[in-house]
Amino acid sequence: MAKIFIADNEPEINRSLKSFFGHLGYDTEAAKEIKNADSIVKEARLFNPDMALLDVRINKVLNLEVIKQIKNANKAIKIIVMSSYMGDSEKDTIHEILTHGADNYLAKPIDLNELMNIVKESLV
Repeated sequence: MAKIFIADNEPEINRSLKSFFGHLGYDTEAAKEIKNADSIVKEARLFNPDMALLDVRINKVLNLEVIKQIKNANKAIKIIVMSSYMGDSEKDTIHEILTHGADNYLAKPIDLNELMNIVKESLV
């Protein structure tokens, strides 16, 4: 089964998504350290996932560097970015994220059925 790496600022989201996808049969790992881009990229590279579910901002810093580094390490990886920031000012951010290697964007609060469908479609 596919491997999914999860990195969100909110520990509860990490735990919930890890458990949810684990129960669906995916091999899941949630980032243990959400300090900075380097710590997240290091954990993702060690796990070598097929997909990464990433918070758009880690400690209020836009996650573009994480997306670029993970994608550079594994061109085939699928990246879904999640965010609670969905105002008009975020449209440019969404475009920037998608042009830097993210495959999809999902607004929080997460609809698990929608996320599950995106994951399944992306990993075909």
